[in-house]
Amino acid sequence: MNKCTFCGRKSDFHDTKIVGGYQILTCCTDCEEEILSGQED
Repeated sequence: MNKCTFCGRKSDFHDTKIVGGYQILTCCTDCEEEILSGQED
């Protein structure tokens, strides 16, 4: 079971990747965009 540490979503079917210090699911594209846009400030 993998988990997105940004939104809390869990999945057995998706891998995780590290984006901006968060471990997010590869299906959490919204989280990825939000993390990356937040880093530009």
